[in-house]
Amino acid sequence: MSKYEELEKLSKLKESGVLTENEYQNEKEKLLSQEEKQSNLQQNESNQRSDGSGNQETLGHIILILPTISALTIFFSSGLTLINYFNMITLGTFILTTILATVEASVLGLGKNKGENGPVVVFISMLLIWVIAFPYYFSQRKKRGLKISTFIAFISAILFTAAYVFGYMYLEDLENQVREYYNNY
Repeated sequence: MSKYEELEKLSKLKESGVLTENEYQNEKEKLLSQEEKQSNLQQNESNQRSDGSGNQETLGHIILILPTISALTIFFSSGLTLINYFNMITLGTFILTTILATVEASVLGLGKNKGENGPVVVFISMLLIWVIAFPYYFSQRKKRGLKISTFIAFISAILFTAAYVFGYMYLEDLENQVREYYNNY
């Protein structure tokens, strides 16, 4: 029943003599204060959601940027720099994005609604099949109203995976060249 219908009902009760003027005023104040409290509660929840989503967008951007920065670092590194840091860069990116996505999934409350994967599933899937789970995680975030596109996450995952594959191939080739050099002398 709406606020106006309840006020009309109270007015009819007063007119029929069931409620006195004081009782009518008290009930009316209760009804109006209840509506005001409910409105304030909804406004607070709305503010909390908007504040939380801003923080989540920041964490989402960090999670998204890490593989891209790592990919660029691998692509533009050469020789000894890449040899020294290749495994650290790739493994660090892999583990850090997995942990941050798991933490964010927990904060967002993923898994509470039907059809969503919770933090444990996010963690395990990103450990096992990172290149697929990474963009899929961003699609789950998008369902929560967060703005980062799944397509951008997909591009970031492909870029990082390509950097890893080409970096690994480059290091293998470099290793074979060094072996040939030492075998010839």
